[in-house]
Amino acid sequence: MIGFGKTDLGSVRQNNEDSIFVSNESVGPFENLYIISDGMGGHNAGEVASGKAIEFFLGHIRSFEGRLDQSDALTLMSDAVRFANHSVYTISRGDTSLSGMGTTFTAATFKDGRVYVAHLGDSRAYVLRPDGLRQITVDHTYVNDLVRAAIISDEQARTHHLRNVITRALGSEEVCEVDAYSLDVEPGDRFLMCSDGLSTMLEDSYIEAVIADNPDLEAIPTELIDFANEQGGLDNISVILIGQGGEYA
Repeated sequence: MIGFGKTDLGSVRQNNEDSIFVSNESVGPFENLYIISDGMGGHNAGEVASGKAIEFFLGHIRSFEGRLDQSDALTLMSDAVRFANHSVYTISRGDTSLSGMGTTFTAATFKDGRVYVAHLGDSRAYVLRPDGLRQITVDHTYVNDLVRAAIISDEQARTHHLRNVITRALGSEEVCEVDAYSLDVEPGDRFLMCSDGLSTMLEDSYIEAVIADNPDLEAIPTELIDFANEQGGLDNISVILIGQGGEYA
């Protein structure tokens, strides 16, 4: 697997509070690692939160000693997210200008034919297969809770006035709950990770078409970001595309 990523200011915001990390080489015990972190908070607090979250997460991963078995991959990732959460929370408590900051956090690594994902917030991870694009992660938002409870529809959720209210974020509380996912990688799979600056601007069906139609993995993040900006670019936009190369079939 090989990944390519890009982050963009968007068409409206004055600063980019998204941070990404893309490594197709080893990071600690992991053979590869991909992260999207979308910060929130006043002034530059969101930018600090997203960058520090990745920094602390990587520090914890790199401090791991010993051999990593498949069964340990999700445990290490989840522990690293919790470490980053506590570290970011501590910083925010010690600096009034950073009070209340937090960030989404979605990380993925591939090992021995499986993908492992640790997640909280409303950034997303998807997998594209011949039967379509499927979201792996669950959005931790107030509106998504309403959708899952069948109170509103997916269409209503896209324009709901509370659609940006996040119910779970890294650094906003002293202790965080982390979602962990693992699934087999099938031949031809393409994986997308993105901040909500992409998913709120483009329908999943459009995202699917772009990923499926372009054989150039490296070009896909730029293509998706350009289209999101054409639709208004109301937020920062970050995209990571991971695949095996070659034309999707």
